[in-house]
Amino acid sequence: MDTLKLRALFERESVKPGRRTELALMAQLVAVGRPLDAARPPLSVCFVVDASGSMKGQPLSHVQASLHVLLDLLAPTDKVGVVAFSGAATVVAESAPLSQEAKRQLRRRCDAIDATGQTNLESGLLLGHKVLGARAAHERQVMVLLSDGEANQGVTAPAGLQEIAAKMRPDVSITTLGYGARHNPDVLAAIAAAGAGQYWFIPDPTEARVEFARAVGAQSDVVAEAVELVFCPGDNAELVEVIGARPRLAKDGLVVPQPDLREHAERIAVARVLIDAPKEPQEIVGALVKVRFRRAGSSELSTLEQRVSVRVVDAEPALVVEVHAAAALARAEVARAEARALADQGKFDAAAAILRRHMAVLEAVPGYQKMDGSALSEAVEQLVDEVTAYERHPAGAEYAEFKATQLGVDVAQGGKHVADMKSARVTAWIDHASGQVIKGGEVVVRGPGGKELTRVPLCAELTVGRVQGNDIVIAAGNISKRHARIVVRDGKAIVVDLKTTNGTYVNGQRVISPMVLKPSDRVMVGDHILEVVQGEPGDKQKP
Repeated sequence: MDTLKLRALFERESVKPGRRTELALMAQLVAVGRPLDAARPPLSVCFVVDASGSMKGQPLSHVQASLHVLLDLLAPTDKVGVVAFSGAATVVAESAPLSQEAKRQLRRRCDAIDATGQTNLESGLLLGHKVLGARAAHERQVMVLLSDGEANQGVTAPAGLQEIAAKMRPDVSITTLGYGARHNPDVLAAIAAAGAGQYWFIPDPTEARVEFARAVGAQSDVVAEAVELVFCPGDNAELVEVIGARPRLAKDGLVVPQPDLREHAERIAVARVLIDAPKEPQEIVGALVKVRFRRAGSSELSTLEQRVSVRVVDAEPALVVEVHAAAALARAEVARAEARALADQGKFDAAAAILRRHMAVLEAVPGYQKMDGSALSEAVEQLVDEVTAYERHPAGAEYAEFKATQLGVDVAQGGKHVADMKSARVTAWIDHASGQVIKGGEVVVRGPGGKELTRVPLCAELTVGRVQGNDIVIAAGNISKRHARIVVRDGKAIVVDLKTTNGTYVNGQRVISPMVLKPSDRVMVGDHILEVVQGEPGDKQKP
């Protein structure tokens, strides 16, 4: 069965004879997925937990409870190890298959973790890698690193920690979880990017168990690992760059590592190519694109390749809008990083100006339609939220939390937030981690005049926002792209604000941290009201 599909196209269908022409070259990967009845590969997971002094008390308690929940979600064929780090790292539990006795030992040892000292991320990464050990045949190795603070011992710079993570590829995938407003999202995002994984933000300790379940459940969905795209120049062609990437130069071209790909995931990379067209009309090979990868849990390397041709004709070249749009999105993601760097320095107006220019470019792409759910639309709406936030000149803590939330979005890859990419397996894990359910509950959505607009059944997690893809869509300018969540935790309905600029309110009080809802409470998002009609408590759901 196929694991990946590769498709590559130039931005123009042809080039004119005798001219040097720059073209965007899009390479698209689509993970086909595994059959529904196929078992996932066994996971070997090492949890690397920050045990520095800032984690003492409630934060560490919630992490320990989260590990208890995850042990029930993982299979007996999976292996688990635990490392704790502060000024140095220590092995809490060596990696071992999840027998019932191993679970008891893990729970007891995790509950004995104490928080004290400084934050040495380097030591946690290196010891976590050692605990995982040599990769066994047919297993996936995953490191889940959680930290709530700034690295202040050992290697502390993002580039240095990124280099450590990159050396663990291709066998180890690293997912990072940032806990609260004090952690450094740039560092954790860099580690995850180098480790072929993803960065997740946990704004409040009470959400730790669900975010752990979401992150590890997502690893269960991976179908392709050790993924690398290779761009090779063709006839009379020169590769200029891969937009937004730092490829390594190899004999066969520019190599761009990609994250592990989950079932049905799509990944796009765009290169700039200069073509010196011959004087005579003909068809030439402008580039060769390859993808190297392993099927999840396999040790065998597979390769796909495609020759990308372009016609040389004396006619006006037709635009391939799909590639033109992909290039604009890739440049917009680069612009987001530039704007974020300015915002980090407090230069919010300059950051907003950069994003406004790129919004105009995206809106000018042929076929753009406002809020139609396309990648272009999602990207524009993302930039709208970021411009709005920057132009308000947010204070330190407010900006830090907003930034951490937005790092879960890559507009070059479609502008969706990573937390919203839920499969049936991830949903089942979230349901289980959420505890007792509410049967028969629903959310009533009312417009500005109080008129009922819709009713949505209450479940473990509902997202509210102004774009398609949210469970409750309210297309209003004073509502963020991802505005809030209505969640059920241990039989209680709770509202969670997603660090929005306009805020979420309950009975006129702004939601700062997750707030338990009473039956009479009115949740205000923008000028819309959400009424949570709570049913009867039910049994905890099983995955």
